[in-house]
Amino acid sequence: MKYRKSFITFGVILLSMAGSAIPAHAEDIVITVTDNGSSSSNEVHVNVQNNTTVEQNNTSNIENNVTNTVDTGNNTANGNSGGDTSITTGEAASTTTISNENINNNVAQAGSGGTTGGSVTINGNGSKTSNAITAQSNNSTSVTQNNTAVITNNSTTNANTGNNTANWNNGDVTIKTGSIKAETTIENKNVNTSIAKILGDCNSECVVTNEMILKIFGNGAGSINNLLFTNNDNKTYSSNNLATITNNVVHNLNTGGNTANGNNGDVLIVTGDVESTITITNQANSNYVEIECGCKQKPQDPEEPTTPPTKPTPNGGNGGVGGTSNGTSGDVLGAAIGEILPATGNLFLLWATVASLILFFSGWYLRFRSGCAPGFAK
Repeated sequence: MKYRKSFITFGVILLSMAGSAIPAHAEDIVITVTDNGSSSSNEVHVNVQNNTTVEQNNTSNIENNVTNTVDTGNNTANGNSGGDTSITTGEAASTTTISNENINNNVAQAGSGGTTGGSVTINGNGSKTSNAITAQSNNSTSVTQNNTAVITNNSTTNANTGNNTANWNNGDVTIKTGSIKAETTIENKNVNTSIAKILGDCNSECVVTNEMILKIFGNGAGSINNLLFTNNDNKTYSSNNLATITNNVVHNLNTGGNTANGNNGDVLIVTGDVESTITITNQANSNYVEIECGCKQKPQDPEEPTTPPTKPTPNGGNGGVGGTSNGTSGDVLGAAIGEILPATGNLFLLWATVASLILFFSGWYLRFRSGCAPGFAK
C-alpha cells in the first residue's frame, strides 16, 4: 500500500507539471478567474504595447549636359570666270533624349499594431469578493519618409546649313540649303515617390485580431467590481519631399546667312525649312497613404456570454454593493472591443488543468484516509 500511494502521488505531480508546461499561443491573451470562495480578492493586470517605426531617407543629385553640333553650310564659291555656280547643302537632323525616371522611390508596409486577440474574464466568485481588471493597450505606428532630388538638365543643339558664299562669278549662281530638324525630349518622371501601406492583421477567417474583451459577471452579492480599460491607438505618417529641377534647352538652327554678290548672271538662293521640337515633362513629389483592415469580409459581432445561475445570498439578505434589492447577485459586464474578435483559448490546457486537479485531490484523499485503514494481519 505504501508503494501504491507513492506511485499515485508521483503521477499527480507529473501530470500537474505537464499541464502547466503547455505553451499558450503568443497571439492570444486568455486570463480566467472563476469559482473562488467567498471573501476572495482577484486582480488582473494586462499591458500590451506595440510599436512600429519605419524611416526612409533618400538624396539624389543628377546633372545631364548634352551638346549637339551639326553643320553642312559655310560653303564658298567665289571668283569663277566661266560657267554656272551652284551650292547645294544637305539636310541636318539632331535628336536628343534625356530621361530621369524612378528617382527616390520609397515603399513602406507596416502592420497596424493593435492588441493581440484575447479575453479576460472574472465570474462565478463568492459573495463579498473584490474583483478588479485593469487593461491598457498602447499601439503606435509611425512612418517617416524624406526625399530630396536635385536634377539639372542642359541641352544645346547647334545646326547650320547656311552661311554659304558665291560672289563675283560670271555665270548663273544657285544656292540651295538643306532643311534642319531638331528634337529634344527631357522626361523627369516618378521623382520623389513615397508609398505607405498600413495594414491590419487578420486571421484565416478574416477576423481582425487587434481586439480585447473584458468581462466581469456572475459574482456574488456584496462584491466590488472594478474594470478599467485604456486604449491608445496612434498612427502617424510624415512625408517630406524636395525636388529642384532645372531644364535648360537651346536650339541654334540656321539655314540662311547666304551671300551672292557681284555675279554677272542670274542668282537663285533657296533656303531649307527649319523644324524645332522641344518636349519637357516633370513629375515629382507624389505621396500615397493606404490604411485598411486587409480583410475582405466584415467580421461578425461576438455572442453575448450566458450568465451562470446566481449564487444564494448569505442569510437571505439583500445584496450589498453591486447587488440587487431582491437578493440576487450583482453583475458587471464590461467589454472593450477594438474591432471584433471572439474569445479564443487553449482548450487542451484547460482539460489538462482539470485532470491535474482531480488527480491531486484523489491523492490527497487517499493519503489522509490511509490513517483510518485497518492494519495488515500478521
